[in-house]
Amino acid sequence: MKFMKITDDTTMLHNSSRLGFCLSVVLLVATLMSQSTSLYAHGKEENNRAVNIRLHVTALPRTFSIDETQTLELSHAYLSTFSVQFFPCNKTSDYSLENNNPKWLDWFISSAYANHGVRFTKPTQIPIRKHVNLLESNTTEVGEFMLPIGHYCEMNFTIAHPGGKATQTPIKDLGRYSVYVAGIVDEREVSIQSTYAYGKNIPINISIQRPTAGSNATQNLHIYVDAKPALSSVDFTLPNHKMARQLFLALPNQVSVKTDN
Repeated sequence: MKFMKITDDTTMLHNSSRLGFCLSVVLLVATLMSQSTSLYAHGKEENNRAVNIRLHVTALPRTFSIDETQTLELSHAYLSTFSVQFFPCNKTSDYSLENNNPKWLDWFISSAYANHGVRFTKPTQIPIRKHVNLLESNTTEVGEFMLPIGHYCEMNFTIAHPGGKATQTPIKDLGRYSVYVAGIVDEREVSIQSTYAYGKNIPINISIQRPTAGSNATQNLHIYVDAKPALSSVDFTLPNHKMARQLFLALPNQVSVKTDN
C-alpha cells in the first residue's frame, strides 16, 4: 500500500507539472497575441503608412495603325488584372511568374493558378481582380493598404482572369478570359482569347514616405496601363496562342507607377 501511495503522489505531481506547463504556454501565446495587434508583417505600425492605390487605364482608340500597311478596327478589348506586388530596392524579388527565357509552352501558367494557388500574405501584395474594358478610360479605386515605408524599385504585374461572372458585358463567359480582343484587320476578322495567367516584374522608382510630424495623411499611389503599344506589336497573322503570347509579354512593359509626395 505504501508503494501505491508513492505512485499516486508521483502521478499527481506529474499531472500538476503538465498543467502548469500548459498554463504557461497559454499565457505566453496570449501575451504575444496582445503585442502583435499593433504589428504588421514588416514591423511596427509606425514603420508603415496608409497608401491609397488607384488603377488608371488609358482608352484604346477604336481604330489605329498597327504597322505601315495595316489598320486595326476594334470591337471589343478586355483585360483582366489580378494583382501587383512591390519589392523594396534592397531586396531581390522572390515572386515572379515570368520565365526569362520562355518557350511558348513554358510561359503559360494554368488558369487554376490565379484562383487557387495565390495567397496574399504580404503587405506589398495587392489584389486587383478586375475586368477592364480597354476601350474606355477608367480609374479604379483599388483601396487603402498599409505599406512598409521605404524605396521600391520593382513591381510584379499579374494578368489573370479573376473568376466569377463579368457583368454588363456583351461577351458570353467573359469571366473566364484573362485577355479578350476582337476586331478587324484589313477586312479580316481577328481575335485574341486567353484564359491563362502571366506575371512579370517591371522596374519602378517610388517611395512610401514617413508622414510629417503631426500628420497621418494617406499617400496616393497610381498605376497606369496603356495597352496601345502592346497591341500594336502583335502580329495578327499568327495563331491565337502566339498572338496572346506576344500581347502578354508586351503588356507589363506598358505599366507605370507614380506616387503623390
